[in-house]
Amino acid sequence: MSSLTESENNNDKESQQPDGGFGWVIVIAAFSIQFIVLGIMNNFGLLFAMLLEEFHGTKTQTAWVGSITYGLMFLSGPIATSLCQRLGCRKVAALGGVVAALATLTASFSKNLSHMYLTEGLLFGIGASLCYFPSVLILPHYFRKRLSLVNGIVSCGSGVGTMALGPILNFINESYGWRVSNRLTSVLLLCTSAVSFLYRPIILSPSPSNNYKQPLFDFSIFQNKAFIVFTFALFIFMLAYFVPFVHLTQMAIEYGIPLKKASFLIGVMSIASTVGRLFFGHIADSNRVNRLYVYQIALLGIGVSNALCPIMVTFPALLVYCCLFGFFEGCYVCQVAVITGDIVGYDRMAVGVGTLFGIKSIPLTLGAPLAGFIYDKSHSYHVAFYVAGAIPTIASCIMFLIPFLMPPPDHKFWVRKASLSNKSNLISIEEGKSFVKNKETHDLVDKTSASLFRSLNFAHLGLEKRVVFKNSESIASFGSMIITPAVKKKSSELLVIERLTVV
Repeated sequence: MSSLTESENNNDKESQQPDGGFGWVIVIAAFSIQFIVLGIMNNFGLLFAMLLEEFHGTKTQTAWVGSITYGLMFLSGPIATSLCQRLGCRKVAALGGVVAALATLTASFSKNLSHMYLTEGLLFGIGASLCYFPSVLILPHYFRKRLSLVNGIVSCGSGVGTMALGPILNFINESYGWRVSNRLTSVLLLCTSAVSFLYRPIILSPSPSNNYKQPLFDFSIFQNKAFIVFTFALFIFMLAYFVPFVHLTQMAIEYGIPLKKASFLIGVMSIASTVGRLFFGHIADSNRVNRLYVYQIALLGIGVSNALCPIMVTFPALLVYCCLFGFFEGCYVCQVAVITGDIVGYDRMAVGVGTLFGIKSIPLTLGAPLAGFIYDKSHSYHVAFYVAGAIPTIASCIMFLIPFLMPPPDHKFWVRKASLSNKSNLISIEEGKSFVKNKETHDLVDKTSASLFRSLNFAHLGLEKRVVFKNSESIASFGSMIITPAVKKKSSELLVIERLTVV
């Protein structure tokens, strides 16, 4: 027992995630980038009202501008995450700031909605994607024990940015017009390129997982059935997610609420979202909290809030709705990447997040125009918000399947072939009774860990682990608990070097 404790302490000292230090500078930089980029995007409702007045398009046609932005931001996720792995988060984020700034600047000269689709929609969406994903993927390089908390802090950038930029953009729109507003936001977006240079790459010590060469598109991620279910649940959830952000301001105006008060609603929602992100980010790092169950409760809260929104026709009532929706929405935003890492393993977190967001972009693009279409046909937002209430509830229920579908430790999903040119960096292990070879792949699997994994799954605890077996041929891993064999002269000993993460 003493040797185990001593080895754990040594491994802690050699941890590649400092969980502090310069990592907090990274957190501030990522927070600032999300503050600007997502703060501008989430205030599209203000621009939506101005575009309706200037271009005289239908609500469906006009809503496509914002939907293309949101959709392209996530659709570009697989490409953005792959670029981060190849070029580094710093270069990708810097490029994204330039592209986003160019997009809003050229959009200010648009003469019709078609031009807005190409500039404010397509180009801005791509630039936002290149800014957003580096701010998420840089965090696991510096944090592991506090990963949920720092994700919560960074994701607060979008909430605080939405709240702070909303009144400013509304004032500029009313005083100088939306074109001047877009030109000023292009300057802000260009500042994100300068901030991204704080993304200092961390120097990792040689390890087998670092030797694995990630393909541009890693389709092996779909071997994990739990990931497929998680993706499907969020796929349908995204049909409802942006409906309030795009249509709440206009709906409030139609209730007779002045534009100044209506624009304040998004700010209140952002305040509540900020509180929710800090709250859920803090509790999700606790060993006693099941992240997945908390996530399901949050989605259920979003569904109930949306379903109640149509009966809240006064300004105070809409304030209550914004507080409820924003608080639970904060959990969705700050925990989506962390739970993805729990399901697929942190070594595949970039692939998992990119793939998930890329797939989510399809319903995300269709959700807001669908609500606009329903309004154009029914002349009421009630049906759209009722549907936006039912969908998150269904998504929450679907996620109950995830603990039962986590791949067992001997599943091929957890096996990753190491580069043969780096054999010298791998730790070889001696043959022992605790290890057996998979009959199909000839990869080493630990009997004891496999048995424990199955018993925990069947107990419905939703716990998942990752085991890394270091040998010259393969690396097998599952979940977020890392176990490595300590090499001795006559035997091998498994040492736990990371805590068990609750899914």
